[in-house]
Amino acid sequence: MKPTLIISDLHAPYHHPDAIPFLCTVREHFKTESTISVGDETDGHAMSFHDHIPDLSSSGDELDAAIEVMGTLHTAFPKMRLCESNHGSLLYRKAVAHGIPTKMIRRLEEIYKVPGWSWHDEVMDEIRPGVAICVRHSFGINISTALPRQGGVCIVQGHHHGKLNVEYLETPTVRIFGMTVGCLVDKRSLAFAYNRLQQTRPILGCGVIVKGMPIAVPMWTRADGRWTGKVSL
Repeated sequence: MKPTLIISDLHAPYHHPDAIPFLCTVREHFKTESTISVGDETDGHAMSFHDHIPDLSSSGDELDAAIEVMGTLHTAFPKMRLCESNHGSLLYRKAVAHGIPTKMIRRLEEIYKVPGWSWHDEVMDEIRPGVAICVRHSFGINISTALPRQGGVCIVQGHHHGKLNVEYLETPTVRIFGMTVGCLVDKRSLAFAYNRLQQTRPILGCGVIVKGMPIAVPMWTRADGRWTGKVSL
């Protein structure tokens, strides 16, 4: 498997302002050659199934802002595989809820103008002969609980903003790992106001896989919330 960057939940346009520079620096630091997103690349707050915060943008304005972010991300990462996700695929979920056939809706790569990107239910790769990895938006809140159910396959997930970790499981025949890659949201945005009442807060970061080994990469920030500009574990 090529050295791979795993992009965590961005939730554009409510992403951290330093998210893309951080990802570019992580790529250079670890010399990654392949890029996978766990999904929730955009947020879609205004057209969500939940109540819309009226102080945030309308769905049209939010989409315009998200398209601009996706364009910047595409310039930095012109080739990417992305996982279908509850926020990233919200457009299609809403279509199903209202009886609209998907063939009547433009594909995400057309909406965002991102040739070279492709969306998948899950992304599979072979780490080494006989050992595979599956990247999916979510396997469940506890990665260690999900690991035994995957039949000897290493797993990587996002979705759970408050988790940035790697766990291992030893079986009689193989050692496998599970990694949860945190998120890259702007914790100060009204879109994440619900987190202010939770004990577990979002952890900024992403993941990489180098020589078959998973590395959870935290995004360290200063007191003002901005990224320090350095990659350190």
